[in-house]
Amino acid sequence: MIFLSLFRKIPITRAVIELNTAPRKYLAFTSFNVISWQCIVGPAMVLFARTIGMPADRVGILISLLPFTTLLAVFMVPFVTRIGPKNLMLYTWFIRNLIMIPIFAMPFVMARYGEKAGWALLITLTLGFCLARAVGAGGWLPWLHEVVPYEQRGLYFSAEAGTVQLVNVAILLSQGFFLGKSPTVGQFLIIYAVGILGGLLSLFWMARVPGGKGRQTSIRWADFYRPYGPVLKDKTYLLFLIPAFLSLSATNWFSSIYVLYLRDVLKLSEKSILTISSLGSLFIMLTAPAWGRYSDRFGSSPAILRALLCHALLVIPFVEFIPRYPWVYYLVPVLIVLITIFSAAFWTSVHRAMLNMVPESQRIPYTNLWTVTSGLALGITPIFAGQIIYRFAWTGFQICFIASGILCFISAVLCYVTIKEQKDYSQMPLIEFLNPKTAITAVLEGFSISFGFSRNNGIDFSDRLDESDSPDI
Repeated sequence: MIFLSLFRKIPITRAVIELNTAPRKYLAFTSFNVISWQCIVGPAMVLFARTIGMPADRVGILISLLPFTTLLAVFMVPFVTRIGPKNLMLYTWFIRNLIMIPIFAMPFVMARYGEKAGWALLITLTLGFCLARAVGAGGWLPWLHEVVPYEQRGLYFSAEAGTVQLVNVAILLSQGFFLGKSPTVGQFLIIYAVGILGGLLSLFWMARVPGGKGRQTSIRWADFYRPYGPVLKDKTYLLFLIPAFLSLSATNWFSSIYVLYLRDVLKLSEKSILTISSLGSLFIMLTAPAWGRYSDRFGSSPAILRALLCHALLVIPFVEFIPRYPWVYYLVPVLIVLITIFSAAFWTSVHRAMLNMVPESQRIPYTNLWTVTSGLALGITPIFAGQIIYRFAWTGFQICFIASGILCFISAVLCYVTIKEQKDYSQMPLIEFLNPKTAITAVLEGFSISFGFSRNNGIDFSDRLDESDSPDI
C-alpha cells in the first residue's frame, strides 16, 4: 500500500491518472508507437548511417525525410474527412512497417554493389516509411483534438512527454548496451526488427482508441483547397506560425547535429551516445508534467519564453567545447540533458498553444497547416546543418550552435507577443524583460519549474494561489 501511494505521487503517474479514459488510450498507443520510432528513425538511424560510411551531408538529408514528408498532410483533408483519422492511420501505420522489411538485405546489397548502394537503400526505405507515415499523420492531430478535451491538453502533452520518454529511456539504454563500442551492421538490423515488431503491436492499441470516424461524402477537387480558406484568413493564427517556425528550427539546429557532434568530434562510442540520450529522456519524464501544469495555469507564452531562453544560454557555450579540454567530456553530457529538458518543455508548450488556437469546427485544416509549418522547419534545418558540417567540419558545428542560440532568443520574444489563446492570461509586458534582472529571473524560473524549486512549478501551487494570481517572474 505504501509503495502504491508513493507511486501515485510521482508527477508523471499523477498526470496519467488525472486524464480521462479516451486520452489515456491514445497515450497508450503513442507509447507503443515510440518503439517503432526510436528503432527506425531515431538516433540509432544516424549511428547506422555513419557505421555504413554515409557522409554528414547525406545524413542531414536522411534526417530531413521525416519532417519534409509531413508536407503531404496539406493534401489529406478530404481523405481524413471521408476515411476518418482512425482508419487512415491504421492502414498507413501497417504499410509503413512493411516498407522497412527490405532493410534486412543491407549486407547483401553492400557486399554486391558497394557502400553507396547501401546508402541509397537506407535513404529509399526511410523515405518510403516516412511517406506512408505522412499520409496517415494528417489524421493524428485532428483525432487527438477530438479525443483530448480543452481543459486537459496541457496535462495530456506533459503526460505524453513523460510517458514517451520512459519508453525512450528503456529503448535507448537497451540499444546502447546492445550495440556496445563497435557495432556491426547485423546488430543494427536486429534493432530494425524490434522497431518493425513494435510498430505492428502499436496497431492493436490504436484500434482501441475511440472516435476518429469519417463521413460518407464524395471527394471533389475543391475539397483539397477550400477548407484552408478560414485558416488563411485567420491573421492571428498565421502570425503565430511565423515565430513557431523559427523556434522549431532554432531547437532543431542543435537536436539534429548533437549525435554527430558526440560521435565525430568527441569520438564517443554508440553506447555512450545512446546512454546520454536516454538520460535526457529520463529527465523529460520527470520534469514534463511540471511544464504542462505551468502552461495550463499561466498560458503557453510564459512557458515558451523561459524554455527557449534556457535552451539558448545552454547551447551557445558549445562553440568552445572541443576534445582538447578534458572537462568537456564531463560537462557536455550534463548540458545535453538540460537542453533536452528545455527542448521538450518548449515542444509541449508550443503544441498546447497551437491546439488552443484551433477552432473546434476547423481542426483538420488548422492542424494540417501546423504540420506543414513544423515539417518545413524541421526538414530544412538538418539539410543546411549537414551541408555546413560537411563543408566546414568543426567550424560548421560552431555555426550550428550559434544559429540555434540566436534563433532561440529571437523566437522566444516573437512567440511571447504573438500567441493569443482562447483563455485570457495575465502576462507581464515584454518590455519588462529588457531589465536584466527580470530576464535573469525568468531564466532561473525556467530551471525552478523543471526541478520543482518554484512555488509555481505546476505540482502543488494550485492549492495556494487564487485564479487571478499571475506567475512569479
